[in-house]
Amino acid sequence: MSPFLVKRLLRRPVLLGVNLLFCLCCCGLLCYLFGYLDRQHRELNRVQDSYDILCMVSNIQGSSTTGLRIGPDYLQALADPAVEGGAAPYIRDLQMTKEFYATLAQNQAGQEQNLKIIGLTDPKLAPALDETTGAPVLWLTQEEFFHTQNPVCVVPEAMYQQLMEEASSEFQPELTIFLRDPLSPEVGPVELTLTVVGVHAGDSSTVYLPWSCTQQLMEERFHYVSCDSLQFYVRDNRQLQALYDRVKHWFQPVDIQGGDTFYSYALTIYDQQYWGTLATLQQNIRRSQYTIPVLLVLVVLAGALVSFLAVRSARRSYALMRVQGLSRAGLLSTVLAELVLPTLAGCALSAAVWQQWLPLALFLVCYLVGGMAAAIRPMLDRPAVILRQQE
Repeated sequence: MSPFLVKRLLRRPVLLGVNLLFCLCCCGLLCYLFGYLDRQHRELNRVQDSYDILCMVSNIQGSSTTGLRIGPDYLQALADPAVEGGAAPYIRDLQMTKEFYATLAQNQAGQEQNLKIIGLTDPKLAPALDETTGAPVLWLTQEEFFHTQNPVCVVPEAMYQQLMEEASSEFQPELTIFLRDPLSPEVGPVELTLTVVGVHAGDSSTVYLPWSCTQQLMEERFHYVSCDSLQFYVRDNRQLQALYDRVKHWFQPVDIQGGDTFYSYALTIYDQQYWGTLATLQQNIRRSQYTIPVLLVLVVLAGALVSFLAVRSARRSYALMRVQGLSRAGLLSTVLAELVLPTLAGCALSAAVWQQWLPLALFLVCYLVGGMAAAIRPMLDRPAVILRQQE
């Protein structure tokens, strides 16, 4: 920077101050808008990637989600990727329960005792086993209960005390039951011996099995797999519409006045909050995308106005410079330098504060585009006319 330009700028502190203040304000606003837009895009991607959308099967009226006795055709449509037109590619975390009727073997109890045996895929499906809500479950082994195929079970406290009195082992007693599947009345009671690996504080007649064990039992003894409750999550929220298209061939929406229809079950997809969140984020993004161009146009106009006022106040000075022999190109360079240098200083200070470059570059380009129109004017003026008007 030449000493001549430095002296000229120092003689015009108002121009320097206005440029610096305007740059700081506009650059700060642009940096905020770009940062806000980036945050909204990241939040939108996060919601689409990680928002859990629950899908739950119920009866047609939506009044019950248990005891549905869902057959193997539905399970294959949801779980088997080989089924043509199935929904397996679009769902994850298939969660099921299966209820059996059972009686306790009389050699372990003095009298016959009816039991309810429930096989399940996840502890959240049974409040008595959901330790995240404070359920007091006593585990007798380190083995992962919900991922084993071994014949193991979790029994109520009273039954555990009874089994401990009769068991030869001091740690893990065994439970022998006679099991019946409500969907297979033609198959007689199946004798099953289970190792007790946990104790729950829930219903005193309910015994829980892991799903892998339950599935193996149904395949080997009852020759097909069914369930009594079924829910799952959407695998990819961006493909939610594709999931709708697949499941509509198997389920219908809940109809509280529905009767006998072609469909046996209804499916509720709890996506209202997801779509609401998505709509809000997309609206914020659109508003930011509209606001930024408008602000840049205002920067162009502001640059033109500030430059016009700065050039207008120095017309006589520019005319004297021309009279003293400065060429038009030299005058244009001087005018542009006087306009650009304060702007560059303001942008540099803004970059140090907000640590962003794209909005600052856009601001600088738009501001200079606006200032070019005013910078050209001194080249077109006639020095003699201007000096005569100033006398």
